[in-house]
Amino acid sequence: GNSDPNIDSFSSRYHGPPRGGPALRWLRTSPEFFHKRLLAAGCGDLYEIASVFRDGECGARHNPEFTLLEWYRVGFDHHQLMDEVEALVRTLAAAFGRQLGSAERLSYQQCYQRYVGIDPLTASREDLEQALSDCTINLEGLSRDDLLDLVRTHLIEARWSDQQFLFIHDFPASQAALARIHPT
Repeated sequence: GNSDPNIDSFSSRYHGPPRGGPALRWLRTSPEFFHKRLLAAGCGDLYEIASVFRDGECGARHNPEFTLLEWYRVGFDHHQLMDEVEALVRTLAAAFGRQLGSAERLSYQQCYQRYVGIDPLTASREDLEQALSDCTINLEGLSRDDLLDLVRTHLIEARWSDQQFLFIHDFPASQAALARIHPT
């Protein structure tokens, strides 16, 4: 069911007429793959607000089903897109009577260095396991990327305020899925 190997899909059994194809179907994890096809075909700027589903992602900040805004602007770099997203979020917050603090932008590497003192690009598996040693999680069989995700979700995100306005950019290639890789 999905084009990103780091995201687990929900499957569902289809019970209708056989002409509908295979009985096993999947709920969409993201419209990204389909949007990239449209962009490659020259469709221009596009966005979609969609219900999406991700198996295995549930916690204080994650629900298995959520509404996602997928947004593409042809010719924009990621900093220009962050500017536009920030303007939209500020406009929406103001419409609901909320003021937001200043937005901060950190690279993936800067984020890990600030919040847990680890360079995620060079940290060894042992460094990551040590950082997670106070968490009651079985780390056996997990990949390095899995460990980086756990550091982010259990140690970094746990320190964020609900009022914090933060963009994280320049993820490593192993976690970039269908994104353009930023040369380092």
